[in-house]
Amino acid sequence: MSAGISKTPPLPPTNSERNTNTSGAISACPISFGGGGIFEVGCGSGANLYFFRKDGFEVGGSDYAENLLDVAKKVIGVENLIECIAGEATDLPTEIKYDAVFSTGVFQYFSDLNYVEKVLDRMVAKARRSVGILRVLNADTKDDYLKYRREYTKNYDELYKDLPKLFIAKDFFREYAAKNNLEIKFDQHHIEGFWNEAFNFDCFLYKNR
Repeated sequence: MSAGISKTPPLPPTNSERNTNTSGAISACPISFGGGGIFEVGCGSGANLYFFRKDGFEVGGSDYAENLLDVAKKVIGVENLIECIAGEATDLPTEIKYDAVFSTGVFQYFSDLNYVEKVLDRMVAKARRSVGILRVLNADTKDDYLKYRREYTKNYDELYKDLPKLFIAKDFFREYAAKNNLEIKFDQHHIEGFWNEAFNFDCFLYKNR
């Protein structure tokens, strides 16, 4: 994998480039819509939801940080959010359903695979059609990721010692899908020039109807 990784760290994309790319990737295909809205786990200040709402979708979201949700409410408008939930992802209420439930770059901050599975259970229960887990750190590229970060970030291990990353193997999602009678598809999230893309994958789960 390392042979395909650029040795020159490019500039990261702007926030608008990231968010437009995320909403475009989800809308394009892998997630299945049917007019029933979109929910984001770990929505932060609502940047992705803003673009979906702008495109005419009904939206809702959750995040652990209430201060970020306050920003989302101001930017999107409380009246334009079906739900805006503060709390642990494992406590996500599932009574209100959405066609698609997704999360972007959040799973890498979860404590372990047991926590991941609990969150997936909630996401699947909340979704009518499909679940998207975007920008999952790939366990197969963990060594390359750490090598890259240490090369380009001085004192990386010391700086990030209190912010560990969770790397997940694709087989974990395959086993979860088989156990829960879900179809599964993997994709690559593409943001041109963003160094982190070489170490991530996207996972999409579909309910069999």
